[in-house]
Order: sequence, then structure tokens, then C-alpha cells
Amino acid sequence: MLHGPSIVALSDLIAEIEGVLTGAEGQALGLQLAAGINYPGDSVTGLLHKGVGINLPSQSANTGAYRDATMARVEDRVSVTLTHIVVPNDQRTSRAAALVLEEQIRHMLTQTASTPFRLRYLGTSSRRTVGGAEWIVIVQDFAAQRDAALGG
Repeated sequence: MLHGPSIVALSDLIAEIEGVLTGAEGQALGLQLAAGINYPGDSVTGLLHKGVGINLPSQSANTGAYRDATMARVEDRVSVTLTHIVVPNDQRTSRAAALVLEEQIRHMLTQTASTPFRLRYLGTSSRRTVGGAEWIVIVQDFAAQRDAALGG
């Protein structure tokens, strides 16, 4: 039996991303979910090694594809921030490990199946060292389309 599209709340999208990042594969990588990493400056207080945070840099945008009078297809932009410690005596290896982890996170999020949306990788918007080069902070941007209720 075929089912029509279902309405997916933004909170469901965030919960799904968190579930992927903290699931078996994320645990095997040692990822730690950090509540909304939004790195504001040079302070490294509160950063977690292999910490990942989810941010919504923009509001949902209507794609113009209306399903019916009650729902429309919208696209959400989602940023996933990774914080990775740089070991002073082995900076090259630490940075290489952070780049590998960046790729693994991208693969995990874009290869997620059986969800009411599919994440599309838009690019890495920031890759920088902070805290006197003790940390590398990587921000990857994704887009997800979902069906949302109109007017709500």
C-alpha cells in the first residue's frame, strides 16, 4: 500500500542527525554530542575532543513544491561543527585525523537511509585552528528537504 508524504517537524530532523552522530558508527568514532557548539571566538572553554554540534544557520526555505493545501516541501540548512584537539607534539597527525573524521561525518550524514529526508552536502564553510592552535574547528554545511505543515 502506498502512503502519501508525511509531515516532518524540524525537531525530527535535528533528532535524526543527532541519532546518526551518536549511533553505533558515531560511538565507534568516539564522537561526543555537544549542545549547540557555536564557536564564538578564541575561548576554548567547554570544547570537547571529537565534539559535534548541530546549528541551524538559516530559516526553512519553501522550495515551491506544494503537496496539497496543508503541506509544502521546505529545505533546511544545517551546520555540523566538529571540534578536535591538536596534540602539540604530533600536530600533523592530529590535523590529519581531524580531516579524516570530517570525511567520516560527511559520509555518515549523507548516506543515511530510510528517513523522511535526505541530507545533501553543501560544503565545508570553515576549517580553522583556535586556542593557540590547540584545537581545530571544522564546520560542514548540509541541506535537507522535508514536508512541513503550511502555516505552522
